[in-house]
Amino acid sequence: MNIHAVRTELIDKVDGLSDTELNQRAMEGVWTIGQVLEHLYLTEKAVAYHVRKALSNEDVQIEPKSISLILDRSNKVQAPAPYEPTDEPKHLQDLLLKLESTRTSLLAACEGAESSQLAKKGFTHPAFGLLDINQWIEFVGLHEQRHLEQIKEIKAHLSV
Repeated sequence: MNIHAVRTELIDKVDGLSDTELNQRAMEGVWTIGQVLEHLYLTEKAVAYHVRKALSNEDVQIEPKSISLILDRSNKVQAPAPYEPTDEPKHLQDLLLKLESTRTSLLAACEGAESSQLAKKGFTHPAFGLLDINQWIEFVGLHEQRHLEQIKEIKAHLSV
C-alpha cells in the first residue's frame, strides 16, 4: 500500500470543497467529509505516537497478519472514542495542515529504520491484535483508502 498515493488522491478529492460542503451531512447518522478527515487525522496522530513509543521497546516476534479486510466497507466498525470526530464545524485548510503534520510525524518516527527493524517492533490494534510497525504503516494507507471511498460516496450523494 502506497500511503503517499492514497494521500494524494484524498487531497485531490477534497480540494476546493467549501466549508459548507465539508460540513454537510449526506444523511442522518453519517459523518460529514470534514468529520472523516478529522478521524483520519486523529487516527494517524495516535499511530505516529505509538510508533515512536514502540521503537524504544525491546524487539518482539510478531506474526504478520492480513489486514486488507479493513477495505471491506460492508463490515462497519465503530471508531474508538478517542478517534471519533467532533460535531464542531471544520475548515478544509486546517484539516489539511493537520493531516500533513501527522504524516510528517509518522514518517519522521520511522526515518532511518530498516524494514527488518520495524518488523520487530509493534503495538496492538483493537481488531487485528499485535501488528508490527510495517503493518501499522500499511494500516494507515488502507484505513485512509477505506475512508477515501466513504468521501467519494458522500460527495456523490451531495452532488459535489
